[in-house]
Amino acid sequence: RTCAVLPVVDTYVINMDDHPERYRSFLAHFSNLCGVEPSRLHRHSGVVATNTMYQTPWVKELIPGIKKNSSVRAGSLGLSLAHLTAWVKIRQSQGCMDNVDGDAYALVFEDDERPKQHFVEAVNQIVQIVASLPEEDRPDFINLNVLRTHGDVVAVLEDTPIRVRLLKVKKAKRKWRTGPTEKERGLHYNVWMSAYMVRCGAAQALVHYGGRYPDGAHIYDGVTPTFDRQMADALSDG
Repeated sequence: RTCAVLPVVDTYVINMDDHPERYRSFLAHFSNLCGVEPSRLHRHSGVVATNTMYQTPWVKELIPGIKKNSSVRAGSLGLSLAHLTAWVKIRQSQGCMDNVDGDAYALVFEDDERPKQHFVEAVNQIVQIVASLPEEDRPDFINLNVLRTHGDVVAVLEDTPIRVRLLKVKKAKRKWRTGPTEKERGLHYNVWMSAYMVRCGAAQALVHYGGRYPDGAHIYDGVTPTFDRQMADALSDG
């Protein structure tokens, strides 16, 4: 059957070097989706955090607030660096450099994600909706698999097996870094980052704020909060 092509410049899959079988499994699944071009799928190495990383120039460039004890939570630090380095790669990619207006998107997965059969059609609808928005309203970051969704409804996708809503994150100025949370349990809204899209023209800003927000005396240290909460905070700050 004829399918719409996945409307992104490239797709990146974060995968640890010592688990190549996880990437192979993802590739086998993803390549069977109608509309996917496997040649535009790229493996991106995950990061193993070590005790000496806080002294490493490339790490300090991405997370200037890293501390000696950040490596105590090595998994969290490695996760932050894996996503930040993926965004650096996206910013420098030929696909994004060829996109003059910067409004094209790259797609990022963690290797345990398994998109459904209607994924490509859903992403096409999302990209079409986003392209119809005023330029200043086009999102820099589109999270495709969100835990505890919270925002204003922009659209409801058509012809999908389940009801899919496209939400706009609510932004507000605040005195402290922490974004909106559930009243009952105090848990962050709009977390989890296993599948998302990054706008080419915003990749540099995402790297900057993702590794620093809120800057100043409380600059990010790479581990607290975990990176999905870090981005939920940064993206909801007005």
